[in-house]
Amino acid sequence: ICDHPFLRPQQPCFAMRALAAGRRAVSEEAFNWLYVRALVAAASTGLVLTSPAQCYYEQREDGTVDRLKLWTSVNWSLPAGRNPGFHQTKVNPIVEKYFNRLVGDAKPAQDGQRGPPILVPLCGKSLDMVYFAEQGFSVVGVEGAKRAFGEFRSDHRAKLKGFSQGRVFGKDPEGKWRTFTDFQPASSFQGPRTGYAFKTGPNGLGYYADTPRIWNGMLNSPHGHQPIHVLEGDFFTVNKEVLEAFANIPGGEVEMAFDRGSLVAVAAEARDDYVKILQSLIKEGGRILTVAVEYDETQGTGPPFTVPLKEIKRLYPSHSWTVEVLESAEIDLSVRVARFKGIAVKEHAILITKKPGAVCGTLDASSSGAAGSSSAPVAAVAGVGLILGIAAWMMRPRN
Repeated sequence: ICDHPFLRPQQPCFAMRALAAGRRAVSEEAFNWLYVRALVAAASTGLVLTSPAQCYYEQREDGTVDRLKLWTSVNWSLPAGRNPGFHQTKVNPIVEKYFNRLVGDAKPAQDGQRGPPILVPLCGKSLDMVYFAEQGFSVVGVEGAKRAFGEFRSDHRAKLKGFSQGRVFGKDPEGKWRTFTDFQPASSFQGPRTGYAFKTGPNGLGYYADTPRIWNGMLNSPHGHQPIHVLEGDFFTVNKEVLEAFANIPGGEVEMAFDRGSLVAVAAEARDDYVKILQSLIKEGGRILTVAVEYDETQGTGPPFTVPLKEIKRLYPSHSWTVEVLESAEIDLSVRVARFKGIAVKEHAILITKKPGAVCGTLDASSSGAAGSSSAPVAAVAGVGLILGIAAWMMRPRN
């Protein structure tokens, strides 16, 4: 079990869930001993009650957080021709059904002009981006998996021009974001540096900026060629300045965003931060068409993570946002993610509109959120006690 990329020894929380899920495969006595050993192993790492976010993300040597490595290694390290479970091979039916609600009064491109932009966070190689461009709207995406870019270009080579190579994007010496490759000279390798590759290049031996990158293409549509700009990088590093620079969007705000497979891919402890960033990129009166799934967490684990409607309303409080549930329906998620076989899953389509004068980043404190880790040390100590108690119960004398 622990050889699976998601369940390596440094990720004991996932290992514990996998072991619990396999309980029926062994006798009760064998399971009890395995479970105790797993609990003790987890306790020895200091991650007794590790949160999903801590499991899901990886801390680098320089103290920064890598939110992409584990995700891409699990979901994109697939044989050629195979798609990640979250990728849909057709345009999302919710997009087609509620497209007019998403765009509102925004008009498609006229006379060969660029259409209004639609933001697609964690976009992968989604066909929805092509659909938006074909309707006369430009597309702005953010994606962290490099493989997605090559496959998106290959899948749409007949319509998509450009998009052949990502250009390194960074701050120049004047502090402005643009296509710029920073260079840090070094006579020898001095350890990894986040966002840099050690190599011999035009400036000699040293560290050259390698990410983020921007990919630009033009998709041929009935409304003329519409631009598709995608940032290769971590969505958590995006702000208005970055959006304005890489996608040429004045002010760095968009009127429309489509969130399918994004919010539900973010671990609960990081969800507030994700939403705050997305909120800051939306204009007043702007709209987010969100697709979320809801299920009993005791029966299944994400991603996709469950995001109940009450959580959506907490993330988008009524003083700044209007939350309209367009539809809710039962779906068979196991068609895409096998481990959800037999688990009841409900899919929600929600239109979220930003009110005039909205205060971004202020979530509804009246509902208990998932964010925050200040109690982690206390939880860990409590977890050790809980583990010892469980272990004692499991090894109790039997009559």
